[in-house]
Amino acid sequence: LNRMLGRRARRDIHIAADRIHQAADEKSPDDQLYPHASLLMIDIDNFKVYNTQYSYAGGDEVLRHTANVIRNAVYDNDFVARIGGDEFGVILYNASPREGENVIRRINRALSEQPCKYIDSDGKEHSIVVTVTGSAQIIEEGASMKTALEKLS
Repeated sequence: LNRMLGRRARRDIHIAADRIHQAADEKSPDDQLYPHASLLMIDIDNFKVYNTQYSYAGGDEVLRHTANVIRNAVYDNDFVARIGGDEFGVILYNASPREGENVIRRINRALSEQPCKYIDSDGKEHSIVVTVTGSAQIIEEGASMKTALEKLS
């Protein structure tokens, strides 16, 4: 799973980089690519507990479920990537940090309303309620997407 998610994150970063270059080609060097964007850092709470209680397969399912909930909570043009372990980075275009905090609350609400379903090797179904902790910060006005992506590293 880590290899699969790692490849996906690298692919997502390359797609974002392509968008940056395309946008840069359409603008003059003095134009700001994304003047009003926020960066969210999101961490699954107590992730090791899921691996311990439900096995690594259960932990992997928690990662997939959380990633899907995050993707569904943002606009299609926003950028979502797993940046390591149980951490996700999100770039919200045209959003303030306050709007970013609202997105984090929406993600937690969706996670509580839609528990992760996991069937273990014995065939027993588990309903796992996941929570996340996150923070939002403004991406400096006029910063390039490259600068924003470097903050995710």
